[in-house]
Amino acid sequence: MDMLRGNYNMKFSQKMTLLICAFLLCFIVTIMLNTLILSITGVNSILYINLSIVTQNLLAFVLPVVITVAFISTKPLSFLQLDRMPTMKSLVFMLAVYVAMTPVMNYIVDWNAGISLPDSMSGLEEWMRTAENSAKAVTDRILGENNILLSILLVGILTGFSEEMLFRGGLQRILVSRPVNAHVAIWVTAFVFSAIHFQFFGFVPRLLIGAFCGYAAYWTGSLWTAVIAHALNNTTVIVATAVNSAYGCNLDNLGVVSDREFPILVLVSLLMTISLIYLYLKNRRNK
Repeated sequence: MDMLRGNYNMKFSQKMTLLICAFLLCFIVTIMLNTLILSITGVNSILYINLSIVTQNLLAFVLPVVITVAFISTKPLSFLQLDRMPTMKSLVFMLAVYVAMTPVMNYIVDWNAGISLPDSMSGLEEWMRTAENSAKAVTDRILGENNILLSILLVGILTGFSEEMLFRGGLQRILVSRPVNAHVAIWVTAFVFSAIHFQFFGFVPRLLIGAFCGYAAYWTGSLWTAVIAHALNNTTVIVATAVNSAYGCNLDNLGVVSDREFPILVLVSLLMTISLIYLYLKNRRNK
């Protein structure tokens, strides 16, 4: 716990304020740099979109954490849990859980996307739908105009690493150093992670993915597990989109059912996911 609290005796409020201020400062710098890139490349350039992904990830997500941890701990790699690689057993478990929960996650994605607000909030829903469609259009363009390897590198690996640095490496670790109950820290971080994307109609599945990454880091003691899980999820989306475009096979429909169908695959998926997590935790307790 002394390592978690750092060796500079900073209070929790000071750590959190430092992270927020570093994030806001780096975010402003990112906007300024992206504006400069935009003036050079043009708004319709895929080069601008690719470069903005790089600057956002490195400057707005990674750099604030590097700055914060440099101030709050003399052992930054240990604080971020980057000095320990996950075991092969942990990675196999994480992969098995990810595969098992895919149908139930697809079901939740479809349910969340179909939520409608009351008529009195139709203006808000229209704004949220527009924002959602704009974000999807950018994603579709990235996946459509880049080759699949570049898309995996930018959206899968780089984004997976950078977002885990900020949320599970920075925010979640600072919350745990409060010390806040680990489960509270994981779910609060997952909530912020999902909310900061400003995509209401994908909020719940993104919240669950955030919690999945949070528990992956917490249970294994390695941020790399969460990074791999996040990169795996993003890469799966890229590959599924490419497969759907090339062969007309939409893997995202696995687990999605109509109103009249009983979601048997979803139920099996949920039971398998719970069973795998139970077995892993039981084995972890025994050790």
